[in-house]
Amino acid sequence: TTVPPTTTTTTVPPTTTTSTTTTSTTTTTTTTTTSTTTTTTTTTVPPTTTTSTTTTTSTTTTTTTSTTTTTVPPTTTTTTVPPTTTTTTTVPPVDILVNGSFENYEGDPIGDNSYKKLTNQQVPGWTIERLDGSNLRFEVWESGHRGIESVEGSHHLELNSTAEGSIYQDVSVSPGDQISWSFWHRGRAGTDTVKLSLGAPGSEVDIGEYSTSTSWIQYSGTYTVSDGVTTLRVRITHVSTARFPGKGNLLDDIKLINNY
Repeated sequence: TTVPPTTTTTTVPPTTTTSTTTTSTTTTTTTTTTSTTTTTTTTTVPPTTTTSTTTTTSTTTTTTTSTTTTTVPPTTTTTTVPPTTTTTTTVPPVDILVNGSFENYEGDPIGDNSYKKLTNQQVPGWTIERLDGSNLRFEVWESGHRGIESVEGSHHLELNSTAEGSIYQDVSVSPGDQISWSFWHRGRAGTDTVKLSLGAPGSEVDIGEYSTSTSWIQYSGTYTVSDGVTTLRVRITHVSTARFPGKGNLLDDIKLINNY
């Protein structure tokens, strides 16, 4: 009996997997091949012939991997911010004292090389008083009186007109203001001494004492307005004179510069 050989062929279609991302794509292909080998053995035994067929199946799998890389160009975002403009208003330094060189007064003009006694109402800006607070008159000298020329303008003041005196003026300020102060001082007949004080009215702080002989000398310094102070008082007070208490301590060109 002859049995025809049996042949089996299996075909597996290739499998393709595609993965796509925003950055890379990978393609994988798998191919499967099946081959069949047939072996036939014939044995003859008279009168019978036996044929055996052995079939060997071989499967080969081939995998192909393909990688595709996609490069995404960088994205550039440009944001334009409009410029910011900051405006700062700077207030220039200003002399906040009134009539610091005693040029302004009410009444008839002072004669050449002469002087005039004036009341508080006649001298703008300033108040004069005795050390005990009682009334005292200003004594404003014309430049050249007793051979003494004024520093600024054509007038200056003798603080001790008839007694030991003190003058003051109140000005508007703000806490933290930077004040530059200055004044000119001269002894009348020798070395005279005055004291400068600054602060809120009634709470002035002594800045210093200044002694000058018979030549004009300017004294100056700085002062910071304290918290809570909106009115600043500048006061110049008699300390001593070379001769009589009622004569001496000449003053001129008093300034109080607010630098803000």
